[in-house]
Parts: sequence; structure tokens; C-alpha cells
Amino acid sequence: LTWTSVIEQVQLGELSLLQHSRQDIRVLPWMQPLNREAARLHFKILRAREEIVWCNVEIQWQITFMLDNFNDYQHAIAAVSTEDPNLATELQERLDYQVRIDEEIAKKLYDTSRLPGFTG
Repeated sequence: LTWTSVIEQVQLGELSLLQHSRQDIRVLPWMQPLNREAARLHFKILRAREEIVWCNVEIQWQITFMLDNFNDYQHAIAAVSTEDPNLATELQERLDYQVRIDEEIAKKLYDTSRLPGFTG
């Protein structure tokens, strides 16, 4: 058998396997609207549970990033403060700005931590 001949036989309905298995799929359980909706909702719930797991991981990553970023800025400011005070001042201003942003993010993360399913 070649792929072409199989396709031709399928199109002509000459494969005995297909001839004996024909049925009205509209009467099968998975074709009923309520069953299809239940299956769709089931898979949505499964996907939501997966998303909660990923959110817990990503929240930890975000917190780690914010802490590491803060520490990196502090070290950079300390390293250049005697050699280049202007650069140290600029870095401090950027750090202050970033801290304000991170405070807002931390508030949102705290609110998220109060939700059911949070394990982070």
C-alpha cells in the first residue's frame, strides 16, 4: 500500500475497516452539547491549576529578582561613591525610583499571596 492508494481508497469508501465502522457520530456521548461543555470546563479547570503552580514559581522569581536588583544597586553605589559621586547620585536616584515600583509590585504580590492555592 502506498499513501496515495490509501487516500484513494478512503475517498472511495473501499477500505473495509471504514465500511464496517461507519456510524452516526451525532449520537455519541462526546457529541452531546452538555457533555462537550463539561469536558471543556474540566480542561479549563486543569489548565487553571497548572497556571496557579506556574504563578507560584514566577512570584518567587519576581521577589528574588527585586531583592537581587536592590542589592546590586547598593553594591554599585558603594563601589563608585568615592570615585564618582555624580554617578553614585544617579544610581541612587534610579534605585529610589525602582524601589517605588517594587513596592507597588510587592503590594500586588501580597494580595496574590492571600488567594486560595498560593504556596509561594
